[in-house]
Amino acid sequence: AEAALLLARNDRPCSTSPVKAGGDLSNQVHRRVILRDYGNPIYKASSRTSLLAALSGCIEGHESLHKASVLYRDISINNLLINEDTNNPSRPSFLIDLDLTIKDDREGASGAKRKTGTRAFMAIGVLLSEQHSFIHDLESFF
Repeated sequence: AEAALLLARNDRPCSTSPVKAGGDLSNQVHRRVILRDYGNPIYKASSRTSLLAALSGCIEGHESLHKASVLYRDISINNLLINEDTNNPSRPSFLIDLDLTIKDDREGASGAKRKTGTRAFMAIGVLLSEQHSFIHDLESFF
């Protein structure tokens, strides 16, 4: 959530470091949010039905990012979480680890030195150096 807020506030990818880019740090704000653990990776789902429901919810979350012109770029089994805690009525499934997200309508390269994402889950096109798109993320889900 903090990464999403930073992305919205700075209108630049969260993985871009002003220190590395030689930028000005005078207007930076340090924030730390301490939370308790929440959810489990979807492969720890209690049943096939809850696994498929969680996968569907994560795809819907990805769709909402896409509608907000944000490209996720890091679909992997550890970044898709499920909440099966009946005492916690929050989201039943969600995406985490937004540090590789970028604005979809960016004008230039993201600044990453190499291909981004978890290699085992990267789409074939991305591995072949195509520009990353939301379709590649959907391929990574499957």
